[in-house]
Amino acid sequence: MKNTIANYLFILSSIFIYSQNTISGTLEFKNSIKKVILYNVNAFEKVYIKHAYVKDNQFELKLKKKLDKGVYKIELDRKNKIDLNILFTGNDIDISWGNDKIKLSDETADLFYRYTNINNQLQNKIDETQINYFKAQTSEISDSYNEGLDVLTKFHNKVYKSNDDVYFKKILKLTKGYNSQNIIDSPIVYLDSIKEHHFDRIDFSDDQMLYSYLTTELIIDYIFYMNYSDNKSASDRITKENIEKVVNLIPNPKYNSEMYLFLLNKFLNEKNTEMSSFIKDKYTNMPVEFLDLEYLKSLEKQQTLTVNAIAPNFDWTDKGIKKNLHDSLSKKRTILVFWSSECSHCLRDIPILKDSLNSDETQVVAIALERKEKKWRNEIVKYEDWTHVLALKKWDNHIATLYDIIGTPSYFILDENAKILSKPSNVKGVLNWIKNN
Repeated sequence: MKNTIANYLFILSSIFIYSQNTISGTLEFKNSIKKVILYNVNAFEKVYIKHAYVKDNQFELKLKKKLDKGVYKIELDRKNKIDLNILFTGNDIDISWGNDKIKLSDETADLFYRYTNINNQLQNKIDETQINYFKAQTSEISDSYNEGLDVLTKFHNKVYKSNDDVYFKKILKLTKGYNSQNIIDSPIVYLDSIKEHHFDRIDFSDDQMLYSYLTTELIIDYIFYMNYSDNKSASDRITKENIEKVVNLIPNPKYNSEMYLFLLNKFLNEKNTEMSSFIKDKYTNMPVEFLDLEYLKSLEKQQTLTVNAIAPNFDWTDKGIKKNLHDSLSKKRTILVFWSSECSHCLRDIPILKDSLNSDETQVVAIALERKEKKWRNEIVKYEDWTHVLALKKWDNHIATLYDIIGTPSYFILDENAKILSKPSNVKGVLNWIKNN
């Protein structure tokens, strides 16, 4: 019985050992590299997997969990953009990596790296030839285009036949851009043909390829760079049309939901109200099982706190009298400051705010996020002209939640109608805004 158990445990440990993967390497750079980071580049996000420190110019990433087939990114130096996309198909990889050379021990991974570089060079040459033909339509340029196309086609065929890995062949297809069989006379016709055939290489029903970063790059290129216009209104209209076409091509609602979320964040960061509203409507109409409801809830809160929105109202009791924010606004502008008597930054900045304000035009409503009342009482005697609101339970107080406060001090500047005029990040920003307005 003991032998049976021992054998069973040995088999389990063997399976565990051999299910691991290792990516290692030797670095030969002029500048010292201290750390190596491995990411999974999957659809619309770059997911951290593991990091390793470099010792004697060598690193080893031992992974507890076996990696799925895919393209991964190894990052050495983010500032100087020293990184490498590697194709992983199941085998351990050892990398020899220097300023002028890269060699990977796995045959398929190394082939993919070398293929990518040569493919880009050949494709760039064809693109340059086509552009030159727009300027001077000579037979020499036309012949050069045909020769370049022939070289690229033979190169693709040779690489495709040189490796039997099914995943590698699928990835290879994604890297194969469209080229017209004959050189094109008109730039407009050329751009139209590129757009028409942009997705020829993608099988949208294959989820494995759909979630490849290569597919995502093609989709992003199509949405933002096909028929781009300098006119914002026209650009937004074209972008909407491109998004609609992409969504109609993809039968996977989960992917479309993730794409909408990516686009929504992008447009919100760019403060593109027209596009963010368009994408939000599309996203919220997806089946509920594909929605991030917590994100939507947070987004709704953020939108109630944007500049030009009406600041959320709240109540408090002062000496037995119930008051609310909106009814308390009596001057040209009001500064809401969220602070705490336990916050060292607040105790440094709040006196600066007090000494710099014109009390005839500006009132201050100071909401103190506190655990206890006593220390707050001792502090507010220094600011008798301000309206004070005690918000016990600190971050869990309903006013802090209403205003999505995650740090103190935090500032909002309102007009007499409670419209948010500005959300400065610090006391200097508050004073600069008042000075200029």
